[in-house]
Amino acid sequence: MVAQEIVDTERGYVTSLGVLMEVFMAPLCEHSTTGRSLLPASAMAMSAVAASAAPSSDTTATGAADSTGAVAAHRTVTPPDIDAATITAIFSNVATLCVLNQKFLADLTERLRRWSSLPPGDQCLGDIFIQIGPFLKMYKMVLYWSHSLIV
Repeated sequence: MVAQEIVDTERGYVTSLGVLMEVFMAPLCEHSTTGRSLLPASAMAMSAVAASAAPSSDTTATGAADSTGAVAAHRTVTPPDIDAATITAIFSNVATLCVLNQKFLADLTERLRRWSSLPPGDQCLGDIFIQIGPFLKMYKMVLYWSHSLIV
C-alpha cells in the first residue's frame, strides 16, 4: 500500500535526522565550545575487518577481541578546525526539522492505524501534507546553506 510506504520512508528519514543530530551535530557543537576530542556518543564499533586494517595517521583503533575473535574498536577522530558559525550554518534548522518530521510521522502513523476503519473517501493523507506544507519552506534554508558551504 502506498500509504504504508510513505510512513516507512518518513520513519527512516526521522531516524536519519536523529543519527545526524546525535553522531555528528552534538559532538561537533561540543567540540566547538569545549575543545574536547570527538568521539561519537554511541562509541561506534568498527568491524573486525576495519579494525585489522592499519589505522591512518589521524585515527587510532583500539579494542579487545570477543569470543569470536572479532575486535571491537573505537575510532577517535581528530577534528578539523570548524568554528561555531560554520557548524551552525551546516546544521541550520536540523533540530527544528527533526521535531517537525516527528510530528508529521506521528500524524501519518495515526492515520494509517485508523485506515481500515475510515470510509473509502477518507482514506487519504493529503490533508496531513497540506498541514505540514507551509513548514516545508524551512528546507529552503537548508538548501541555501548547503549550497553556500559547498561553493
